Amino acid sequence: EEEEGEEEITFVHMSEDERRENGVILSLVEEQVLTETINAPGEVRENSYTSSQTTSRISGQIIDRHVKMGDRVVKGQKLVTILSVEMAEAQAQEIIESDDASLASGLFDLYSMMSGTILQDDFVVGQFVEAGELLMKIANEESIWVEAQLPPNKASGIEVGAIAEIIGDQAQIQGKVIQVHHIVDEESRTMSVRAEFDNNLDNFHSGEFVNIAIQTGESSKALAVFQDSLTILYGEEVVFKLEGEELHPVAVQTGRSLGGWTEILSGIRQGDQIVSSQIFLIKSLILKSKIGDDD
Repeated sequence: EEEEGEEEITFVHMSEDERRENGVILSLVEEQVLTETINAPGEVRENSYTSSQTTSRISGQIIDRHVKMGDRVVKGQKLVTILSVEMAEAQAQEIIESDDASLASGLFDLYSMMSGTILQDDFVVGQFVEAGELLMKIANEESIWVEAQLPPNKASGIEVGAIAEIIGDQAQIQGKVIQVHHIVDEESRTMSVRAEFDNNLDNFHSGEFVNIAIQTGESSKALAVFQDSLTILYGEEVVFKLEGEELHPVAVQTGRSLGGWTEILSGIRQGDQIVSSQIFLIKSLILKSKIGDDD
């Protein structure tokens, strides 16, 4: 790599192979669809409408478990075997009618009410459980909820059905707002907004914290670049534009920043190639060159 100076602003010479070695990625400047959005932190939760709880109607002792947390189960699959005095007494009545002593074992099984993943199983074999005590929680994680807490003035502007997007470290998925709560939390003074997402690829899990972007306005087209492509150099907002095998800082005038994009009003044109990764590396090389020139 070589750096050449030209008064204050210099450029970085970097061939295609050198860019590849340094992880420098280029993006084409194009028109993008910009939409007014509200960004907020949210928490992934299981979809209560595709979840179930496993409990026993009578008390008893857990004799065996047939699945464990994290297992995927299907509807009707055996989950737990319980020994109960109440069950033995009920079975005794059948013995009188059928003359079959094996019916009075006191044993019975609990079965899954739905297909899904075991998210909770807080019990051990040998434990005595009361009627109604939660033994397992099962959820179909192909559909998840994200709960976002927003100030009332922002939450009130969100409509049911609005497009929402989870912005995660490894994946982004799109869904829609299904509920806007009308009660303000007494402690946080926020309102809850719930969005539903398809999670077929199992990218997100209950309890995970994510960022969520919710559309609140109309969409429009504009010349825009990734927000991360912009940086401040010598007091100006710039992008690094490819010219031959040289990366030049170009001052730009910016407009709106929406959904991870920033509108470009002037400075670069549609079809230009700019750096969209390793921005700090390019900037540091230019600053290093400037310091060397000053010395």
